[in-house]
Amino acid sequence: MKILPVVVIYNEDFLRSNVYLSLLKYYPNIEVVLYENSTRPINSKYSNRVLYFYDENNGGVSAGYNYASMIAKDRSDIEALLLLDQDTIFSSDYISRLEEELDRNNLDVFVPQVLFDGDKPFSPVSYSGFS
Repeated sequence: MKILPVVVIYNEDFLRSNVYLSLLKYYPNIEVVLYENSTRPINSKYSNRVLYFYDENNGGVSAGYNYASMIAKDRSDIEALLLLDQDTIFSSDYISRLEEELDRNNLDVFVPQVLFDGDKPFSPVSYSGFS
């Protein structure tokens, strides 16, 4: 299974972002869609593994995801999109484990549970637990 990571950024240097540094550290040959919603392009000089698009109209996160879905539809080698933001940090085996899970369970959508403090659900959140 080939997964295409998608990152939508706003006013941040992608080359210094957590997602770029950790993803390419562990997966140096992976392609990434970068959809930039900045007031001006921060850095448009990327390797050919970064499929870059600058949206001067700031179409938002959904515009970035829709753009990536068009790329995936046009390419027969892409089987899944991985939606990310610039703060995502990857472990060394995340993509391979995700690919195995998608293959094993024949899933159309995979939404992992996001935790904070090691074991507390991040979303949905009950506001009664916050001070």
